[in-house]
Amino acid sequence: ASAPSINVGEMKNVGLDVELGYQGTALNDELTYNVAVNVSHYKNEIVKLSNVEEEFMEGNYYREMVYARAEEGTQFPEFYGYIVDGIFQTEEEAEAHPSAFGEEGTYNEPGHFKYRDVNGDGVINSDDRTYIGDPHPDFTAGLNLRLNYKGIQLRANLYSSYGNEMVNYVRRWIDFNQFLGNRSERRLYESWGSPYLDNNENATMPKAEQNDNGSQLPSTYFVEDASYLRMQNLRLSYDLNNLINDERFRNIRIYGQATNLFTITNYSGLDPEVNTSGINRGVDQGAWPTPRQFMFGVNVGF
Repeated sequence: ASAPSINVGEMKNVGLDVELGYQGTALNDELTYNVAVNVSHYKNEIVKLSNVEEEFMEGNYYREMVYARAEEGTQFPEFYGYIVDGIFQTEEEAEAHPSAFGEEGTYNEPGHFKYRDVNGDGVINSDDRTYIGDPHPDFTAGLNLRLNYKGIQLRANLYSSYGNEMVNYVRRWIDFNQFLGNRSERRLYESWGSPYLDNNENATMPKAEQNDNGSQLPSTYFVEDASYLRMQNLRLSYDLNNLINDERFRNIRIYGQATNLFTITNYSGLDPEVNTSGINRGVDQGAWPTPRQFMFGVNVGF
């Protein structure tokens, strides 16, 4: 017999939800409208993980790399890795920087990432990993709008998430050379040393090379702002009873509806609303994006 599993961790969640609504009329009461806005904010903290001092939880391994971590005093989860302070431009700059990873590889060269010496010990190694972002938004908000005018109805719903970040794990596949497959345009046009760059200081990626494992370490390079504004639903309809005066019909309405009509975001992945949860929340592995749909129809009531 083995000891039973018990709950030993403690988590604290505090938040605030605010909803405001207004309805009214205009144009001699021919136009009626209803507007509702809701805003939500929460704060998450791991108060206790276990009775083991300095214990932590790691996220899943993605091809030998871990991007998320949780421990006492952090949110659940947060992203964990190295801080990239740019790209080495000269031999002198690289040689003056703390040496990296010892016998595991030589990364103090022009064109390689400049990892931050977080603990200040003069060496770049796994002890310099730190918390580099999280998937938790500063706030989420929604807007619901209803308009009615002479048989015309408009329904709109917008949703926004602000301040959340995401690990774009897909960039490891398409920006670097370890895996077989197609490469991103960034690798051709934005790599250090690319002939398409006027100045290497404008490079957003390290130099393209056969062995670029050192550039693929979990770092701020993969963490992106995933804030977005999305038109989730838009519906426009017209009541044909204004044109058809037939007592046999209680209601005849034609409509057109669009879902996921547009998304405004700076996130470079397929979808800023990736459906991941738990300790791997916010790690984008290339989830299928939310589809855009258009529907047209007629509602008839007898």
